[in-house]
Amino acid sequence: MEIQQALLDLLRTAHHTTRIASVRLLERFQWSMLIAAAETHDLIHLDWLEENISDIVMEKVFHKMLRIKKQNAGRISIQQLRFLFVDSKLSADAPDTGLDRSPST
Repeated sequence: MEIQQALLDLLRTAHHTTRIASVRLLERFQWSMLIAAAETHDLIHLDWLEENISDIVMEKVFHKMLRIKKQNAGRISIQQLRFLFVDSKLSADAPDTGLDRSPST
């Protein structure tokens, strides 16, 4: 229950931040918004998060994370999320080979 309340508080704060159009503040929320996407199952929240995650690495992780969640009944472990983040960050400057290097589920 506490996690769900924290998730709702985070999403409310992020919504407020985007309304005041402070890019600098929104940049500070990127990691928190990714964690919110990992925790939520609400499609409306996921759509909003997808639109507002602007960091290139975070966007890559977000989309890979959704694929893993879809394969795992809506769940992803923090270890899988950490792997996606490190993998995406390492390959941010590398050309896309089309190979999916996500961890096995």
